[in-house]
Amino acid sequence: MPYRTGMAVLFMVSLMPLVSSERAAQKPAATPTPANATPVVVHVYRLKNFFGRALKPVLFLDGVKVAKVTNGRYFLLCLEPGHHEIWSTEQDEGVEATFESGTEHYIQVEIGPGTWIGHGYVKIQPREQGVFAIKRLEPLDEDNIFDKKVATTTTCSP
Repeated sequence: MPYRTGMAVLFMVSLMPLVSSERAAQKPAATPTPANATPVVVHVYRLKNFFGRALKPVLFLDGVKVAKVTNGRYFLLCLEPGHHEIWSTEQDEGVEATFESGTEHYIQVEIGPGTWIGHGYVKIQPREQGVFAIKRLEPLDEDNIFDKKVATTTTCSP
């Protein structure tokens, strides 16, 4: 019986890259933006918590790996205005929205229980709650950022 269970788990794990590539292929076409558009600033943070502190869920933006979100850290996404999808390791729950030029948003990454390991979930938070939370956090280490064109720990420049 343990052999069958192990084979079933290996089969499910082998299908995970297929699900991720399907989701990336389904994204809508990017909306063209004017050259003078002010970037959208999305503050992404994970509160410091004992539960799941060793886990580093990956954050995706429009099907591309952006960063590993570590415990008690934050970073910024500098986006072009338009339609974007943001999710973490739990691909069925994320944020899909059209962001307007010059706006500022806050996304919290949380760790939820999973069968073998915890999963990362993203939630949009009100500005007041995001500002309060980020004051108590440290910037994400640069080596945890995969896409430095979109993610930063300093500021977004136009």
